[in-house]
Amino acid sequence: QGLIYMRGHRFKRIYLDGYADEQGDEAFNVELSKKRVKAVRDYIVSRGVDDSRIVADWHGVEPGKPYDPHRAVKISFE
Repeated sequence: QGLIYMRGHRFKRIYLDGYADEQGDEAFNVELSKKRVKAVRDYIVSRGVDDSRIVADWHGVEPGKPYDPHRAVKISFE
C-alpha cells in the first residue's frame, strides 16, 4: 500500500533516513545505515517511484534510542 501511495502522489518528496544501533564502531554503523538506505531506495525505484523524488541520508547510531536489532530506515513524506 505504501508504494501505491508513493506512485499516486507524484508531487511528494520521499525522505529516507537510515540508522543503526549501538553495536559496532561508528564507521561500521554509518556504512550499515548507508547500505540500508540504498537497499530501500533501490526497491522503491524498482517499483516505479521516480528516483528524483527520493532524498536519502544515513546517520549511523540514532541518538537516545535503545538497542533494537531491527533498526533500519525511516520513511517520511513532504
